[in-house]
Amino acid sequence: MNTASVARRMRVALLAVSLALAVVAASGRPAASHGNGLDVAMVDVVDFAYEPQTITIHVGDTVQWNNADDVDHTATSVDGAPAAFDVYLAAGAWGSFTFETAGTYDYFCVPHPTMTGIIVVEPAHEEDEAGADGSGVPDVAMPAPPASAPTAFAVLVVLLGLAAALWRRGTA
Repeated sequence: MNTASVARRMRVALLAVSLALAVVAASGRPAASHGNGLDVAMVDVVDFAYEPQTITIHVGDTVQWNNADDVDHTATSVDGAPAAFDVYLAAGAWGSFTFETAGTYDYFCVPHPTMTGIIVVEPAHEEDEAGADGSGVPDVAMPAPPASAPTAFAVLVVLLGLAAALWRRGTA
């Protein structure tokens, strides 16, 4: 078998694997939660405002700010907040912060100080720390895998099988 034939088969196999990985990556699996909390609360930055302006979360939860404006913003804690944070939000980008201390956090945008928001961080649920049955094992709800996951896996198997068949065909 000549070198050109081997190279062609390798390209076909690489293409099949790349396609399979792309299908798996696009299978709609939910993004992992940031931080060690149970939830990620979303705050949109739209038209020079935080939406919602006030949110309530629990210790260990993460706030993610999504900047839909065409200008940069920040989410910066006001002096005296229970813990300082300063999240830079480039235009069209996002940033996050995990809150580990209970309290009320007033925050604002440094370049646009009239943009203000409030985050109320409540203590963690007792149930989250001790478990509903008192076992000490936290009750953590895991999302069900998306319906597309088995389909993506099946496509991966089919594409890998196709690549293997093309490889065998070329070596025979």
